[in-house]
Amino acid sequence: MKKISFLLIISVLITTIPNTASAAELLQYNAIQRSYAQQYCMKTDVEGIFQDADGNYAMAVAGTNAKQHMLIPVGRHDVLLTSETSVNSLQSIEGVGQELKNDVIEMAQYAQTYKNYDCDDCSTVSIYSPDLLPMAQNVSYQYYDGHRMKIELLTGDRHAGFTPLVKGNNFKGVLSNIIDVVIDRGVDIPERVSIFGAGVSLLKEILKHASANDVYPSSDNTAEAKIRYSYVRKYTYGELMHLSGDWMVGCMSTSATINEYIFSYDFYTNSGKREAAGEIFIFSNDTKYSENFVSGHLKTAWLNLSHPWADNGISINIGPKTFKLT
Repeated sequence: MKKISFLLIISVLITTIPNTASAAELLQYNAIQRSYAQQYCMKTDVEGIFQDADGNYAMAVAGTNAKQHMLIPVGRHDVLLTSETSVNSLQSIEGVGQELKNDVIEMAQYAQTYKNYDCDDCSTVSIYSPDLLPMAQNVSYQYYDGHRMKIELLTGDRHAGFTPLVKGNNFKGVLSNIIDVVIDRGVDIPERVSIFGAGVSLLKEILKHASANDVYPSSDNTAEAKIRYSYVRKYTYGELMHLSGDWMVGCMSTSATINEYIFSYDFYTNSGKREAAGEIFIFSNDTKYSENFVSGHLKTAWLNLSHPWADNGISINIGPKTFKLT
């Protein structure tokens, strides 16, 4: 979900309520949304999640019109992937969709098998759902064409890499051709993004960082890349029968916010084997969305309840290597 400012939320209150809603219900709904906009006015680190002064959460979501947004109060539940107790406790939580639970379990199995998380927050995921609210709090849902819809989010941080870009005598040739990164969302034409500066290659950036003039050919020359990012998985459900509470997922979409590119290098600068080694950190705040993440999820979900639709993931190509983010 695109990051929405407090003023934008106020100015584009959506009336996503059943088509049969009365004028009184419409006025009441808009009044609730105005109060939510004033209450949930603090941004969080999670795309599309806002917070109030008491630590309560709300999800900013788009309706059938991508320019319109509404706020839906949600509860939060954290899961430590490396803890069997934490993961097992998720199964006893009612309301959260089984598809989301299955994804968390799969992630936990991987985490507990490989134990390769190298950041403090990478082993914890957070779930946001209207059904995680206290029983005493009224639950709000979205509507599509008069049908109740529900959205749940799974969020977390990850690292992709270190992945070798080149090793050996091709060091200069490969890195001189990496002038930008290519971001593929699975739709349209992949986007080319310059992260070193217009027309600047990774080779030129490495030579500048290492204060070196050239690279001496060697089978030991290496360069690797890593991407640090945060992700949001969106699960959109439709209610099979009105007010039945029987939900089925129809659309799964994703977003990824790229926080940092890290390039590690190790090469020789001359025949005397003077070695240059180091890491280049390029910070970013670039968010990419899969096909239905922003506005198409409601319609897509309702039309695919019998055979759930999953958007293509988001990946980044750096030279010869592909980094799959979602």
